[in-house]
Amino acid sequence: MKSFKKRFFIITSILSTLLISFIYKYNISNYNQIAQKKNIALHSYINLPLSFLNDYENIMVFIIILILLILFLVMNNIRLNSVKNNLYKETEFKEIIINTASTLIFILDAEGRIISLNKYAQKETGFKAEEVINKSIYETLIDSKLIKKAKEVFNPHFAKQKVRNRELSILCKNNKQKLISWSISQIVNLNKEIEGILATGIDITKHRQVEAALKYQSLHDSLTGLANREGFSKQFQIEAEIAKHNNEKIAVFFLDIDRFKLINDIHGHQTGDLILLKLSERLQQTLTNREMVARMGGDDFIGILPQIHNHKQDIPEITHRLTKVFDKPFIIKDNKFVLTASIGISFYPDDSIHEETLLRNADTAMYKAKEEAGTSFQLYNDNMNLQVNKKLCLEHSLRRAIKNKELRVYYQPIVDIKTGKIKKAEALVRWEHPKEGLISPGNFIPLAEETGLIVLLGEYVLKEACFQTQAWIDKGYQPIEISVNLSAQQFHKSNLTETVKNILTETRLDPKLLGLEITESLAMENIELTCSILEDFKQMNVKILLDDFGTGYSSLSYLTKFAVDIIKIDRSFISNFHNSSKRSAIVSAIIAMANKLTIRTVAEGVENWEEIKFLNDYKCDEAQGYLFSKPVPAHDFEELLKQNIEFRAQAL
Repeated sequence: MKSFKKRFFIITSILSTLLISFIYKYNISNYNQIAQKKNIALHSYINLPLSFLNDYENIMVFIIILILLILFLVMNNIRLNSVKNNLYKETEFKEIIINTASTLIFILDAEGRIISLNKYAQKETGFKAEEVINKSIYETLIDSKLIKKAKEVFNPHFAKQKVRNRELSILCKNNKQKLISWSISQIVNLNKEIEGILATGIDITKHRQVEAALKYQSLHDSLTGLANREGFSKQFQIEAEIAKHNNEKIAVFFLDIDRFKLINDIHGHQTGDLILLKLSERLQQTLTNREMVARMGGDDFIGILPQIHNHKQDIPEITHRLTKVFDKPFIIKDNKFVLTASIGISFYPDDSIHEETLLRNADTAMYKAKEEAGTSFQLYNDNMNLQVNKKLCLEHSLRRAIKNKELRVYYQPIVDIKTGKIKKAEALVRWEHPKEGLISPGNFIPLAEETGLIVLLGEYVLKEACFQTQAWIDKGYQPIEISVNLSAQQFHKSNLTETVKNILTETRLDPKLLGLEITESLAMENIELTCSILEDFKQMNVKILLDDFGTGYSSLSYLTKFAVDIIKIDRSFISNFHNSSKRSAIVSAIIAMANKLTIRTVAEGVENWEEIKFLNDYKCDEAQGYLFSKPVPAHDFEELLKQNIEFRAQAL
């Protein structure tokens, strides 16, 4: 625009000069000729400068020049209007872009007053333009706590410099805050003086919320909301530094719920998750100050107990609080769950200064605690590692023994009290270790349950027992019934009935000769599921024996629902019961009740003939115990079948 005005001025000046020169020269020449003809002096012309207008030709020249000048001015005016129109369109286009942009755009003066804002900014803040124009942005859109930071962000002198943080929240009309990422540009005049700033902002509230959610998820367990393994690690690093500085100790605990897998298997993972939620709430309520608990995964919890000064004084109080969590049952969907837990504890820096080692040591102590009944805890010591290594070796050997069929099935006779003849046998597994010798079932059965090997072990015993029973029949011996114990994990396997069918088909054993033993407590864990499974076996003609009867917590009314064929009275009632009026009353009542329900009874743990006499008087059907024989290998049991001993003659 400036160069156009300059060019217009120069052209106009040149044309004016040429016009004046032309007129002046023309008139001098013309009047000199007139003066010569009329002998008029030259000076008399000067007094009549406009007299040439009377001349027609001069008038025409003037008019033409005037027309040209007008045309020139018109053309320049047209060009000027075109430029103005283009500028208007460009301005309007910029306004359209600004008002359709999905960013907040503010123009502020040097004092922070709002000169203008786009429609998107009005929409996001809730303020109309007339409500904020000429008002300070610090008074209208900035929280009072953030004004100092806002003045740094919107300071025009910072615009061309790197400001560490240009993220600033604004306060909307509805009092909600939005986090905005700002970009600041200076607005300068022709003299390069700063008049204000152009502030463009992007709403990153949701982005930051997503980031915060992802960060939270990375440090917390999705089910319980407790810290996860990584969250535990970060907190441990902080507590370790504090403990080192203050010369304190930290207790790291590892907590595992006993037999929790059974709850998931029987009642479903949804119920298991609800129990974990309840437990998490209780643990959080019992911990104080900087104490923390995290979920390691599954039913395992880990925690940090800082500010330990004296083991003897601090730990008993802490462990009491942890174990007390399990004093009350967990009520889920009208079901009552009585849980126990095993807790292991290690100490920083006594047992290690490394987090991983401390957790491993606490885990080792926890497994030691599992050897005790009920909720218990153990403090780590170096000897535990030796025991753990031995346990790991035992587990490896057990896996190999199952794979290589190194386990042996022993048989204990069950005798008909009236006839004295062997009517049944219970199959029991024994492990003859090549180096350790005969390993007690009390040592490797819990290990098999803990590691999940109990399912493979149980299937192995079931198949071997069926094979052996059919082999005796094939040799011509009188058929006897064989009973095999089912573990809780086996009982709740979805393919249990199919597995039993396949084994019976493979071994050719008549289903009527097979009995499956389940404990009273196992039967009561899920009544509906138990009834369904037992009914399936009844349809297969497989007998069900309720083992250790009287030691569980079942209601006698459920005996009418369960498809039970035989009740095995626990040895704790049988041992010397004839000398105890209370135990004698219990035994006689169980037998009488079973007879009324047409359920046969077997007395376990019989050790003398006096007990047999009383059992016969009470009308007990069968007996089992060391009185007749301890569990023996297959070839020794076959000898008993050969002899066809009648124990009745000695009993009665």
